[in-house]
Order: sequence, then C-alpha cells, then structure tokens
Amino acid sequence: MSRLWVTGYRSYEFSIFSDQDPKLKVIQNALKRKLIEKVESGTTWIIAGPQLGTEQWSLELANELKMDYPELQTALMFPFSDFGKQWKEEKSRN
Repeated sequence: MSRLWVTGYRSYEFSIFSDQDPKLKVIQNALKRKLIEKVESGTTWIIAGPQLGTEQWSLELANELKMDYPELQTALMFPFSDFGKQWKEEKSRN
C-alpha cells in the first residue's frame, strides 16, 4: 500500500474564483496526469485536506479516477471538527 498526501496552492493564490476560469482546466489536467502516474506506480490512497484549491481539486479528480482504478481510495482529513463552517455554501460543496 502506498499513500500520497496532496497539498498545494489555494484557489485564490492562483486568482481562480470561478469553476469556469480557464486556468482551472490547465491545473486540473496537470493534477490528473500526475495522479494517474502515481496510481499506475502503485499508489492506492490519495489523501488531502479540505482547503479550497489544490487539495479539493485533487480529491475530486481522484474520485473520478476510481471509475478506471477501482482499487483507488480517497480520504479527506479535516484539521478540526468545525473546519469550513464559516464558508459560503457554494464553497463547502465537498
């Protein structure tokens, strides 16, 4: 079993404030390619925190990859129980 913990820039650090931003497609494509590479090299768990940006995008993509890689598992690790409670509803979709 091999695990990968993903973290990185927040969406606002990329100046991405909408799911329609063309930068998001480029970033997601790069993340997806790297995740596929890791899974095909034996990674069975993708773990990330709940931060908006790289962490949530990675988990969304990993969950999509489960269709092609059913052995893949994902975990979302919250730093404390009420994390994200102050977020607007559209940002707390996960």
